[in-house]
Amino acid sequence: MADSIEINPISGFPEWLPNLRLQEERFIDTIRRQYQLFGFTPIETAAVERFNVLTAKTAMQRQIFTLGRPEEGEAEESDLGLHFDLTVPLARYVVQNAEKLVFPFRRYQIQKVWRGERKQRSRFREFYQCDIDVVGRGTLDPIHDAEIPCVINATFEALKLPDFQVQISNRKILGDLIRVAQPDPEQLTRALRAIDKGDRDEIEKTRAALAAEGVDARVIPAVLDLIRCDSVVNARKILQSVGAVTAGLDELQAVMESAITLGMPEGRLRPNFAIARGLDYYTGTIYETFLVGKEDWGSICSGGRYDDLASFFTTQKYPGVGISIGLTRLFNLLVQAQLIDVSCSTPTHPRASRWRSSRGRTRSAKASSRSAICAPAARRRSRGTRWPIMF
Repeated sequence: MADSIEINPISGFPEWLPNLRLQEERFIDTIRRQYQLFGFTPIETAAVERFNVLTAKTAMQRQIFTLGRPEEGEAEESDLGLHFDLTVPLARYVVQNAEKLVFPFRRYQIQKVWRGERKQRSRFREFYQCDIDVVGRGTLDPIHDAEIPCVINATFEALKLPDFQVQISNRKILGDLIRVAQPDPEQLTRALRAIDKGDRDEIEKTRAALAAEGVDARVIPAVLDLIRCDSVVNARKILQSVGAVTAGLDELQAVMESAITLGMPEGRLRPNFAIARGLDYYTGTIYETFLVGKEDWGSICSGGRYDDLASFFTTQKYPGVGISIGLTRLFNLLVQAQLIDVSCSTPTHPRASRWRSSRGRTRSAKASSRSAICAPAARRRSRGTRWPIMF
């Protein structure tokens, strides 16, 4: 008798039981509905990209799954790989279809992506991302940077998540501060990555990491003060104390003020100068979103501004700004924390549409669907239609 084939689950590749998949699909439907209300239109790109496209603007080689075809017992080398996010494919898509698109191009995209992540809690190698981006041709008005937190706020409210906070910064701020010491470009990139990997509550580790990257010792104290800073006013004093330019800080202040004017609750938006975003393509505004009281979960929605992501494909400028919800990871964390009800196993189960709020209350399918469908219409009647911002 032949040996049986191992069928144990593959680490990092989730397969939900029907009760979980039903709830995940409801999350996807809710996110899609909110994105559409803000005027974003759907696209879907191929799961496979050329390897040189995937690595054109960011050093993610180690996390890319390449495609090969077994041939005579050996894997055939391939120049193709599975996309690790949806932003790089978007840049390629925009360049290829530029003459057929209307700019600013507002797109949403809900697809699976693949990354060779290390094994750790709530990290997956195959997972859903739910992205929105606004892409301009030549220029893109900063008002779109201010619109993004409003979309995050409306989407997470519609998902009935526990209280959350959008933390915002501008990648230029830390860069301008470190440039006072005149580092070379590669050293600056490594320093920003060291800050991104650090923790504002573990300053000494960040200090050691910056020193290891060769950052001038005269600048490190100011960098650490900025990381611990919690207001634009105090951040300005820190930058001015070492003679750093404040252009990035000025941009951040303008974006925050505009976001509040557009309706973003002021208590849900705060600056966090420790945010650096490790991916190389971000150039300006950056966002990370946390559930209040669950900050140890890490960011559940991140993104930012990129001015030259398409520069490897064309000389035409296509600046953009957007965010991504790592849905699979967020959904898994909510399930593990028992913050959503996953007891139903069929769409017609009596409890099929009952969900549990963070306070333990439940709502019926009828009430839930009524609030999800009618509330946006009510808002349109009372506040005006959510027209997309076109500049």
